[in-house]
Amino acid sequence: MADIPWDELMDAANDSDFAPIPQSDYDVKISATEATTSSTDKPMWKITCDVLNGPHAGRKLFTQQTLTKDNPNALNIFFRQMAAAGLTSEFFKTRPTNQQIADALLGRQFRAKVIVKDYQGMPKNEIKQWNPPSAAASAGGPPPPAAQAPGGPPPPPASSSASPPPAPAASAPPPPPPPAAAPPAAAPAAAAPPPPAPAPAAPPPPAPSEAQPQEPAAAAAPAAQAEPQPVTASAGPPAAGSDASAWIVEQRATGSTEEPPF
Repeated sequence: MADIPWDELMDAANDSDFAPIPQSDYDVKISATEATTSSTDKPMWKITCDVLNGPHAGRKLFTQQTLTKDNPNALNIFFRQMAAAGLTSEFFKTRPTNQQIADALLGRQFRAKVIVKDYQGMPKNEIKQWNPPSAAASAGGPPPPAAQAPGGPPPPPASSSASPPPAPAASAPPPPPPPAAAPPAAAPAAAAPPPPAPAPAAPPPPAPSEAQPQEPAAAAAPAAQAEPQPVTASAGPPAAGSDASAWIVEQRATGSTEEPPF
């Protein structure tokens, strides 16, 4: 009988899915799910995950999620970890069944916080916490499909031969703005009334002629009716051109035709 290669067998055992990997954070993808119940008759989902990158890529991790309806803290952890894998509150508002939850988890990715825990005297990995996937895991492949409401139709497949949407027609240039209306002409100022025409000057009275002496207006009255009015003139300088050295107007009757001495 050939010798058994114990060294090789132990190395193979260490590389099995049951051998623990170092405690760390790993990007994982859900590869298998099963909807079942726990020993206390609670809804439970058994989940198998594959490590996506690093030196332990391809290793499998096993975990489970149990729904404890009467424990608010446990419910908070359950919904936060489901949201890390993409099953948000909008999905649960559709009231999915346990099997629909298991189906929706398939193919989803998350960032697993992995610890090493002793189980019945043997080291074992346990996923302690679910976190959203890292940027490196998201860049490694297409994102998982969004969770749909139970019974809803799947989205139509994208067609690679679909023609691109037609380019929008060039819009016509806007019409030119209408010309600005000319401001209304100012009303002409009211013309000032023309100044009144000057009254025609009265003709000057005719100068008295030396050949025909002017008769006083009172000459027409009878001399008998006129009463003599005393007139007294004081002596003064003689009129220009007179050779008389002095003159005295004597008292005479009104209406006399006697010429003065100058």
